[in-house]
Amino acid sequence: MSASYTSAQSLRKLLERPYGIIESKWEKDAQVDNPFKSASSYTFYRGKFPKDFNIQTPYALPVKNNQKTAWKTDPREPFKTLNFHIKQGDTIYATRSGIACKTTNPQQLLIYHPDQTFAAYLVMNENFIEPGEEVQVGQAIGKAGPTGAAISFFFLDENKFKGGLSSGYPYSHFIPVFRTTEGDVKPEEKTIYQAVTDHDLIMQDMSKRNKKKYMKLHNLK
Repeated sequence: MSASYTSAQSLRKLLERPYGIIESKWEKDAQVDNPFKSASSYTFYRGKFPKDFNIQTPYALPVKNNQKTAWKTDPREPFKTLNFHIKQGDTIYATRSGIACKTTNPQQLLIYHPDQTFAAYLVMNENFIEPGEEVQVGQAIGKAGPTGAAISFFFLDENKFKGGLSSGYPYSHFIPVFRTTEGDVKPEEKTIYQAVTDHDLIMQDMSKRNKKKYMKLHNLK
C-alpha cells in the first residue's frame, strides 16, 4: 500500500460522518406511537459554511521560517492532499492559526481556522497539540511521518447541499497561497520554495487586542 493511499484513507476516516436515530426519553416511555420516530435521523458535519472565504488568504509553509520545501501528490488520491518534503521525524509547523479539533487518531491533527476552513495534518509520527488548544501559525505542532507532512485544506461547501441535505461528499479541497521569498504564491508541484513566516502573517488572524499585545512585545509600529 502506498504512503499517499494511506494518507487518503486517513483523511476519509477523519471526516467520517456519524449518524443515528435520536429519540427522547419521553418518546421511549410513551404508550402511543410516535409518527415522527422513523424520520428522526440526523447527520452531523464538521464545520460551518464559510462566509468570507478568500482563496488569496496567505498560509505559511509547514517548515521553519527560511527553510525550503516542495510538495507532491498522487493522482490516485480521491482528495487533494499535499505531501510536503520533510524528513521523517523532523518538526512540522502550523500553516495557519486556529483551534485544534478532537480526532479519533492521536497522530492526526485537525485545525479549524477563523474563516471556517480546515487543515488536516495526516500520518504524523507525533502530535504535540491537544484538542481545544489554540494554535498559532508557525507553531511547532508535530513530527513528520513517512510521507513527510501530508496536509489537506478544505471547507464545508454549501453548494454541495440541496434542500438542507448533502448531495454526496460535502467538502471542497483547495491549494492555498503560501508566503515565500517569492511573495505570496500558489505553489507548483515539485517546485522548491523558501518559507517566510513574518509578523504580518502571524498577526493575520489575531484579534485587535492580541495584535496590540504582539506589536508591543516585538516593538512594532
